[in-house]
Amino acid sequence: RERGWVVAYNDAIVPMNNGDLERAAELFAGASALYGGRPEALLQLGSINARLDRADEAVAAFEAAMEILEGTKELQLADTANAAIWQQHWDIASSSLGQTLTYAERYEEAAELYTALMQEKPDDVALLGSLANVLSQLGQPDSVQALYDRVLMRTDLGERELFNAGVGLYQIENYEQAASAFRRAAEMNP
Repeated sequence: RERGWVVAYNDAIVPMNNGDLERAAELFAGASALYGGRPEALLQLGSINARLDRADEAVAAFEAAMEILEGTKELQLADTANAAIWQQHWDIASSSLGQTLTYAERYEEAAELYTALMQEKPDDVALLGSLANVLSQLGQPDSVQALYDRVLMRTDLGERELFNAGVGLYQIENYEQAASAFRRAAEMNP
């Protein structure tokens, strides 16, 4: 079955590269139905569905990929050759799921996802920013402020992280701290 999956996956690449996303989605779905032990076809399917504005289908594909990855986590991370690939797939699936939920205005689900992801990576600035964004959309400025306070205490931020923090602080109308974040970003890249 896995060999059949490889053939089906490769068959889907051709229409995807030619811009026939509908056909590629059908073939990636077929590959996933043929063999459910690998996440790659689901990651492609989720991405294509997101591009085609089919958020529910994209979410389902990313969630299915994450289920596969969760099921293989212990085994894959124990193998140094596979650990980096597993982590890359996990990062793609989880960030794509969060972005799709946010784009679809499913903010509560996105907040739950980002909160869970932060349990594993509490210092990940991108996750903090994503969580702050959805909490802002949910009308929780105090929680957003607390997250940006955590971010701005760090000394290792780049200009992009500072700029994003400035935007988030501006959105919750904390103009003084937003200006400070923008100023710090501008000092890094005048």
